[in-house]
Amino acid sequence: MLSTFKSCHKKFEYSFLRNLHVSEKSIHLVAGGAFAAGLEAARMKCFTPREHQLEWLRAIPPLEENGLFISAFRAFSREWGNFDLALDHGKSFINTWYALQTYLTDYHPLTDFIQPTFTEDRIPRIEFSFAIPLPIPHPETGDPLLYSGRFDMLAKWDDLLVVLDEKTTSALGDSWRKQWDLRGQFLGYCWACQQLGHPVHAAVARGTAILKTKVNFMTVPVIFPQHLIDRWYVAMVNTVETMISAWKYDHFVYDFADGCTAYGGCSYSMLCSAKDPEEWVGNYVTRVWNPISLKGTEL
Repeated sequence: MLSTFKSCHKKFEYSFLRNLHVSEKSIHLVAGGAFAAGLEAARMKCFTPREHQLEWLRAIPPLEENGLFISAFRAFSREWGNFDLALDHGKSFINTWYALQTYLTDYHPLTDFIQPTFTEDRIPRIEFSFAIPLPIPHPETGDPLLYSGRFDMLAKWDDLLVVLDEKTTSALGDSWRKQWDLRGQFLGYCWACQQLGHPVHAAVARGTAILKTKVNFMTVPVIFPQHLIDRWYVAMVNTVETMISAWKYDHFVYDFADGCTAYGGCSYSMLCSAKDPEEWVGNYVTRVWNPISLKGTEL
């Protein structure tokens, strides 16, 4: 919501206040969601507490543990659903599944140099979700607004506590690596973890580039000093207060710039270019996302 509002106020209104969405699914979201679901299932199979499970798994060479791939494939295919796509697309079902298989081979959960942390009950902090009350009341209910989010794993890289977030993409390189240095998403994750008692100052972006003929990986650690996390928090609060002001006065500014064409074009361009946008609202479906309904959300 924060990044959408900063890119275009009008897109924020359509997306999160009116909950309007195109009915067609994006291949990037479908492939990324299926990849994430399969990876979560594989990690949970390895680390969910069961009697003697870890000892049994560690006694088997990691690449011969077929159960890991079976669990991953079930979750992967379930999340993919019946989405239809040409086989020659870079992120086809076959290519994306092959990318996940390759990932689990190169970064097997039991031998990966980044390992999950655990709760006191030995529950792995995988698909870590949170919701932190802010000192800003909701303009209608008066309840605190919540800063919420989810990332792939609260983990350790040797002795360093890190936020791990997986990214599927089409290309990796220097520009991909540098984009995380001041990433508000990661700064926010670190701030939220600190509010929950986890002294996190680092994030790791692990990229999987899914191409037609190969798969590439890149692991990028980023260390955030405390003054930068504090600076992000002040900026975040200012953005939320601007959101509330836009809502109170029903004044959502059109971007008319990069936000209209980024990522293949904005899905709301039909509304923004129409003389009467309401005549075209019927081309969208209503879908509400509630982040605090996610399992395992920490408050």
